[in-house]
Amino acid sequence: MIAELAARHHGVVDLWELRDAGLSKRQVHRRAETGRLHRVFPGVYAVGHPSLTADGRRYGAVRACGPRAVASHLMGAALWGLRRSSRLEVTVPHSRGGIDTVIVHETRRLGPSDATTIRAIPVTSLARTLVDLADVLPADRLERVFDHAGRHREFDLREVQAALDRVPGRRGAPKLRALLGAPSPGLTRSELEDAFLALCRRARLPPPRLNAQLPFGDRLVEVDVLFAQHHVIVELDGAATHDTTPAFHADRRRDAIAAAAGFQTLRYTWERVTTDASAVTAELRAVLARRPPPATR
Repeated sequence: MIAELAARHHGVVDLWELRDAGLSKRQVHRRAETGRLHRVFPGVYAVGHPSLTADGRRYGAVRACGPRAVASHLMGAALWGLRRSSRLEVTVPHSRGGIDTVIVHETRRLGPSDATTIRAIPVTSLARTLVDLADVLPADRLERVFDHAGRHREFDLREVQAALDRVPGRRGAPKLRALLGAPSPGLTRSELEDAFLALCRRARLPPPRLNAQLPFGDRLVEVDVLFAQHHVIVELDGAATHDTTPAFHADRRRDAIAAAAGFQTLRYTWERVTTDASAVTAELRAVLARRPPPATR
């Protein structure tokens, strides 16, 4: 029975589960002394061997914090696939004291709509995870996480708004509300696109569209970034896809086709976007200012 419990929970069982399985506290201690159980957190044990997967450590950290604890913040973001993090971070309705290696947040507002499970691990909902991340991430990183969340099948703007409303007064609320009200740029496909989008938002440039398709002649051409009203295209050149002779010539042919259709094309590399952001911003401002939206008739 214990092995079955562990198999369902990433190799981890807690003291309460062991007691329910018929073991006394003394028997649990005896198994720990003989190496059949390995203590990984207070009241939480790995079965058979001490090595755990990342999800095993996450599950154990949650169970160590009590029956109503949930993974949250950066650990929640990792479970939802929004960003990588090895941090163990948990939210509880009532604090039970600190645990080494686990960051514990206490809240009075954690209702059924704010929690779910991922791979058997209790975790804050996607909407509540974004609310919590808004408190701990700087604006540009929150923007990137928010954009990634928008790709998830569980994402719902109304649920994020409702989650914000359930916890009034959160310090990150203004940043998250600003993102809720901003037009969607479309899905990003690379870290370079994430970085460029964050640059545009920091500089308060007109919101672009990402991976947009334009009709050039008798075919549709996909561009990395489009400032549609200004007839400006930005291509983000990563070495993996552009640093070859055929790709170089294909890019220039497409730039010429775009120019013939009235679009100016700018090209930026990862190095320029990430290390020369102020110059890139100034160039974009100058080009967009020279190419105002066409007059309506």
